Amino acid sequence: PTSSIDAIAQYWWTSSPLPMTATASDIGSGVDYVELWYSYEGGPWVLFGTDSSPSPWSWSFTWPAGQGGYEFYTIAVDNRGNTESAPGTAEESAGYDNQAPSSSVNVDATSYPSGTPSTVVSVSATDSISGIDYIQLWYSYNGGGNSQFGVNDGAAPYQWTFDFPDGDGTYEFYSAAMDNAGIIESAPVGNDTWNI
Repeated sequence: PTSSIDAIAQYWWTSSPLPMTATASDIGSGVDYVELWYSYEGGPWVLFGTDSSPSPWSWSFTWPAGQGGYEFYTIAVDNRGNTESAPGTAEESAGYDNQAPSSSVNVDATSYPSGTPSTVVSVSATDSISGIDYIQLWYSYNGGGNSQFGVNDGAAPYQWTFDFPDGDGTYEFYSAAMDNAGIIESAPVGNDTWNI
């Protein structure tokens, strides 16, 4: 018999389980069951589960090793016990990340006298699973509402030339990072500010 995993719509997923389906066929006795195998972060292949009910062959993959990258293939067995050989490479891959990234504005104790035209605002950011996609820099002026100043495309160093867009006064900053799984960091509550 032969089998293959149906295409997985995207690589990064933030929820569990991941619904998976496969296609299998056998021109003789017919397919008896299909096995789903996975490898976590390049490790050994592990049997996840067996489906003996077609239309379609399916599994709810629960990311058993936790967050990170997975590869998959299927093996079909027909009604006479003939077993499909394992493929030489993975048929599909996907990653699991349900943890938000973290970022913070780097505090600079330097004072900025009136008339300084600009200063560099830098941010530290980490995401241990899917990586940083982009970072937003937000500011408030004289205690007012927050405005987005700019977006970094995820390439370090994470920094902006801040040109005091509202003129003289007091500015406060915070950052918000988005990871490659599409999870955005929540705005901090008073603990990620730099007053200038």
